[in-house]
Amino acid sequence: MERDIEKSTLDALALVSIMAMLTGAAVAVAGAAWRFGAYFTIVGTLFDIVFTYDFFVRLQNRNARFPWLPFVSSVLPLAFVSGPFLSGWAFNDLGSVAVRGFWLGTPPASGLSILAALRLLRVTRPFRIASDSKALRGPTLPPGYRAAAIVGITAVLAGAFASDALLIPGPARASEAHRTAALSAIATALDDAQRVSAARAAEAVALRILGRPLFGAPADLLPADYMLERSGGIEAWFSVANERRARETAIAITSLAALAAAAGYALACRRGKQATRHPGQDCGEEPVDEHSNGDCEGNRVFNRPEDVPAGTAELTGILGKRQH
Repeated sequence: MERDIEKSTLDALALVSIMAMLTGAAVAVAGAAWRFGAYFTIVGTLFDIVFTYDFFVRLQNRNARFPWLPFVSSVLPLAFVSGPFLSGWAFNDLGSVAVRGFWLGTPPASGLSILAALRLLRVTRPFRIASDSKALRGPTLPPGYRAAAIVGITAVLAGAFASDALLIPGPARASEAHRTAALSAIATALDDAQRVSAARAAEAVALRILGRPLFGAPADLLPADYMLERSGGIEAWFSVANERRARETAIAITSLAALAAAAGYALACRRGKQATRHPGQDCGEEPVDEHSNGDCEGNRVFNRPEDVPAGTAELTGILGKRQH
């Protein structure tokens, strides 16, 4: 009983962790400051710690299968996303890509940002088959559906990683091409006025040429608001506010889709259980015998074989041969 309560609590927390991702992305899209969004990152880190602890507890059960889904959805994000974030925050290294966001780093390391999305796989936790018992939380999916789901999730994550690592065309590559073109325009400018004009046209927030600053960044610029590009003695800081808003919008959409999928699966489980009930009269029409407790819903028989008339062979086997 205690283990069931613990599991139910962790199942609920798994969905709460995805709701936290959705809320953090929503406030970022609404224009909240990076420092406010960092608190949601800390909340995500706490969830990573909780579910990683649960992973190691389940790992002690040698009779159970390896809990690969908790490993992927909690241990990997903790090791490669939350761990570096906590380290940078603890040592006040706000310039590290782990604190600012891996997607602001240089490729292919920028592709590590997709590891945070692995937390969305926790949505399957409330509906998994208990590995230490024969009880099912709901109807099992056909093998084809499960394979299709795994292939779909893998394709989405691989595509996101390739996009962030600039391996395939995508928003990240388009932004990189825009900044590269801006550096080229600054390099071909004839004087400082033209360089400043080209930099501002490309939405640069600061520019330095051979260590000589031409214009500085505003005082309220936060770590996740810019990306630094260098080329031939030119150092330009570009605003990434629009990119960050686009990324957080994508995170909000995927989080919402994950919660919608969980709700849809829960509804399917409920309907599947109702469909396995013994067909008969409606609750209001069912007779209540002397042994009934009066609870119509509690007295239903689940997974009961349908009653059919016994044949001659069956009756002979039950009653024995008739003596002449």
